[in-house]
Amino acid sequence: MEKTRSQDARPRRNINPPTVSANFEHVSKLLGKQVTDNDLTLIAGIGPKTATLLQSKGIDTWEDLAHAPVDTLRAILDEAGGVYKSQDPTHWAKQAVMASQGEWRKLRVFQEALKKTE
Repeated sequence: MEKTRSQDARPRRNINPPTVSANFEHVSKLLGKQVTDNDLTLIAGIGPKTATLLQSKGIDTWEDLAHAPVDTLRAILDEAGGVYKSQDPTHWAKQAVMASQGEWRKLRVFQEALKKTE
């Protein structure tokens, strides 16, 4: 006897993960600075010039940054020279994961802990 769809007990998996939407006005207040979607300057250690540099290398979103290996980021910074060479991208991916997943409080706590170790 053939099973019909209603008899099939296997749960369907969503192939595409849900998109995280955020109230950036609320997030901006929480983090103490203006936040917009995929703004790389939200990440501690990335300013406007570094964000532009990363974007020129194809790292345009928090998701891109989250998946960029630290060695790749260091190579980009070293190649740019100057003040970029002194930047440490070690914690950028972790922060980018939190931002891309909308874990704003967790991001704030992590960034505050980073400030204490500087």
